[in-house]
Amino acid sequence: MMKKYNIDMQKKKLLDKLGAKSSLFAIRSEEDNVVATYLPYDLEFVYIPEGVYNKGLSAKEKQQAREINEDIIFEKTGMEVKKGIFVADILVTRTPILNSFVQKYVDFQFYEGEGKFAAYLKKEEVDSLCMELNLRLPTEIEWEYFVRDGSEDLFAFGKHLPNNAELEKY
Repeated sequence: MMKKYNIDMQKKKLLDKLGAKSSLFAIRSEEDNVVATYLPYDLEFVYIPEGVYNKGLSAKEKQQAREINEDIIFEKTGMEVKKGIFVADILVTRTPILNSFVQKYVDFQFYEGEGKFAAYLKKEEVDSLCMELNLRLPTEIEWEYFVRDGSEDLFAFGKHLPNNAELEKY
């Protein structure tokens, strides 16, 4: 479960993590989150505090899935619960990196198109772009940890599959 810190403690941990690079960020509180704007690129990040994560589907989550689809088949490998996986704190971009961002800040070639679309890049191109921006993609564990936000239900938003209008929010 994701450990909740008070906002002041989150800010202090983030500033400690950034160290000498902290002057490159504008840090503010927003609801229950600490948001850090990377000033050279005007790119917003949300600070995700460290915590412990249980990977895989618990018996409760499998039951919730069967309530949605009783014929569901669970693979044996990769779905077993692994408890107590430590996840270090991480900065996660708030929005996808769009073509307009890439065009503005990075000397990077990609497919022609309007700037409003998310950059469509091959894995090698993503890795190259991340290196140029001094970023990286999250690991599978990090991704599951911050997307679920401590939820112990089948979905981060609850145990039931929402209607299409609700899904569009995610």
